[in-house]
Amino acid sequence: MGVLAVYRSAFLGGAAVGVMVTASHNPEQDNGLKLIEPTGEMLVEEWERYASRVANATEATIEEELSKLAAELKLAPESFEKATVGQ
Repeated sequence: MGVLAVYRSAFLGGAAVGVMVTASHNPEQDNGLKLIEPTGEMLVEEWERYASRVANATEATIEEELSKLAAELKLAPESFEKATVGQ
């Protein structure tokens, strides 16, 4: 999800995107990582499909999936230089 946070930040022109580890008091199936928008809100719904694609990629397919995602989002390589991710 850290990689997806970088993509989201690059898509937003370098705006800070957070990565949050969920609390251990949640039921086990609800624990994990969440991406936080620059506004402090949860990741926008239209990006959930990208999160699913990245999360379900295998070691053998992740590079191709990320290349496809960059192309779909029209992210130029230099857009990643401005990306900001915090915890």
